[in-house]
Formats: sequence, structure tokens, C-alpha cells
Amino acid sequence: MNAREEVRTAVEQLTDAAEHWRLAYDDWQRAIRVRDTVAKRMDRRVTKATGGLSVARFEATCRRCSFHDIEHAKAKARAIRARPAVEAAIAERDRVVVGEDTKVHAARIALAEATKVLVRYGALGADTIGQSASELRRLARQPRST
Repeated sequence: MNAREEVRTAVEQLTDAAEHWRLAYDDWQRAIRVRDTVAKRMDRRVTKATGGLSVARFEATCRRCSFHDIEHAKAKARAIRARPAVEAAIAERDRVVVGEDTKVHAARIALAEATKVLVRYGALGADTIGQSASELRRLARQPRST
């Protein structure tokens, strides 16, 4: 193999590594967007189940012992009746968000593996994908487990 063929092979390998990195990066970004969208939707369900109250305010209403007027007593009665639905909505939110976090974590691990290949190319690998070398090294580190 002459020098020209070696250079061509190296450039093809770098191009393949950069394409693999771009796909892994896009998958990671997509997983983050999906997780955030799902979390917002699940938070809206919890807020709907609490009757528009935050979870902390809802729990405070359920714990209230003294009432200054009939409206506070009615609010506590509504909160007690809604408590099973609220607890179910919170449990569902937590279950779904943990599942989405797992997908984000898996995508981040795949990105770290793809980035490690580019780090071996040094500044050329960083320039190929349009990131700085320091950012590339940061992305190459394995994320902490969640």
C-alpha cells in the first residue's frame, strides 16, 4: 500500500467516525428533547390531578387541621378525595421519567464511545465535527450512572 492509499484510507476512517459521532450526538439530543417533553406532559397531568395546585400545596391542603372558613374545609375534602388520583399520577410521572432518563443515559454512553474514536485523531477529529478539542474530550468521558 503506497502513501496515497494510506491517506485515503485514513480519511475514509475519519469520515466514517465523524458520521457515526454525528448520529450518536443526534440520538442523544433527541433523547433529551423527548425526555423533557414527556416530563412536561406528565407534570401537567399531575397538576390537573391536584386541581391546579402544586404538589407541595396539595399535600399541605391534605394535612391542614384547622379551618378558618368553609372554603378551606371544602378544599381539604376535595384534596382527600383526589389523593388516590394524585398519587397515581405522581407514580406514573416518576416511572415514565426514569424510563426516559435511562434512554438519555444509554444515548450518552453511545456518544462517549463514538467520541473516543474521534479523540484519537486529535485536533483533526475535533475540526471534522466542528467542536473544540476540549469539548470533544469532555464528551468522551463516560457519564456517571443515574
